[in-house]
Amino acid sequence: MVDDGPMTEPETGPAQTAGKTGPGQVTGLLIDLLFVLVTLLPGLIFLGHTGELIKNSATVWTLKNGVFHHFDFVSFYACGAMILHGQARDVYDTTAQLTWYNHVIAPASVPYTNFLQHVPYVFSFLPLLAMLPLRTSYLAWIAASGGFALAGTALLRFAKARSLPLNVLDTAIFTLLMLTSLPGNFCLLDGQISWFYFFVLALFTLAFLQGRQLTAGLSLAVLSIKPQYFLFMLLPLIFTKKKKALLVCAIALLLLVVFAGLTIGFQNVWHYPQVLLHGEAAEHFALEKPKSMLSVRGPLSILLPNKQALILCFVAEIFALGACAIMWRQAEFESTGSTRHERRKNLAAEDGAPERRKRMLVITQISMLVASAHFYLYEGLLMAVPALLSLPSWRPTLAARLASSHSQALLNLLFLAFPLANLIILLGAPTLAGLILPAPLLTATEDNGIKGNLFVYVCLFLYNAAILAASISGTTMLSRGSGQK
Repeated sequence: MVDDGPMTEPETGPAQTAGKTGPGQVTGLLIDLLFVLVTLLPGLIFLGHTGELIKNSATVWTLKNGVFHHFDFVSFYACGAMILHGQARDVYDTTAQLTWYNHVIAPASVPYTNFLQHVPYVFSFLPLLAMLPLRTSYLAWIAASGGFALAGTALLRFAKARSLPLNVLDTAIFTLLMLTSLPGNFCLLDGQISWFYFFVLALFTLAFLQGRQLTAGLSLAVLSIKPQYFLFMLLPLIFTKKKKALLVCAIALLLLVVFAGLTIGFQNVWHYPQVLLHGEAAEHFALEKPKSMLSVRGPLSILLPNKQALILCFVAEIFALGACAIMWRQAEFESTGSTRHERRKNLAAEDGAPERRKRMLVITQISMLVASAHFYLYEGLLMAVPALLSLPSWRPTLAARLASSHSQALLNLLFLAFPLANLIILLGAPTLAGLILPAPLLTATEDNGIKGNLFVYVCLFLYNAAILAASISGTTMLSRGSGQK
């Protein structure tokens, strides 16, 4: 019989462990409550500030005291308005995007904006946003984002091992931590679509782990909105030989491409790869800031010209994709048996998702983010997906105690501390940069006239890299342990 690895927590689970009372449990609970309070309070204050900005959004995206405050949602809305007014074929034209952006924010006017370069079928749905007045549409999208956050968390609640489902309290606290974190706040305020990505990634995760191939294929097709996410999440379906899911995904992608061609023109579809490379490498889109990315591209962009940094980032992404592919192949070989008879027997006896696949999904999702060529602060909320798969409880002491190894304990604590760590880094990294960075690097990390300001994003990248290292280390140790039995 093949051992599936010791990563699964004891069958007693957090609920039973937490039910035992005693001085140690009481002290641990007080520590946990203090941790959550310290984590939530700054986030709730920040969320309140975000709420005020959202409430007064009519003035946020207009000129106020001579300063224009940009929201990404305005770009989505402007492109939707462009399509509604019969200019769908110009959606990738930078001049047309800027013209419609200024039309939407009139009487304000800006000399530049960011360049929307999403896949063609994203633009096919943007007219839905432009059917309402700007502020109404923005508030409706904020409400929808909150719904995506709740729905995604609920889905992930059932994607864990059957012996350790998240209870209602865990789910509620995790949702609060996510919404009040810096990535969660920035996503809401900016009107970005990362909460939608979170929901789709959670849906794919649940469908894959429960063997729902139709849902897995459809959700992966939608996830292709972010091509780099699509490629990494394609690996689990390939190496577990989910042929039905792959077929469904291919058909859904074909339909999306045809729909995009019918709505914005097939010329835009065929030329999209050129549009993508032009937009990523260009220096003149002032609101595109690769130096502030939380992936490997951020530090590379600080040290190198944008084009060179982008090339090296693509190399790193390909390397990460290859490494994940090798790990998936090895994991499937170990989990399904070393002979054809053992593989058939174990595959036939599968009930739900093997724990090894869940661990591999965690590593793949973290790698997908850390190596991404496009990973801003608001997209950091996607870390919640592998976090919810890994964590047995919202309580730090319990999460550490239930871990099967030191690496897993560290991973649990890094996930739980993620919202607080983001806030501490935001406040303290510029000062730390002034203390430890040599003058050339201090100048290189200058942003908005503040030396060391970009060091915030370097520290956030290092934190994400530490999460990846802990996840890989834990799985490697467990694989060695199971191999010795």
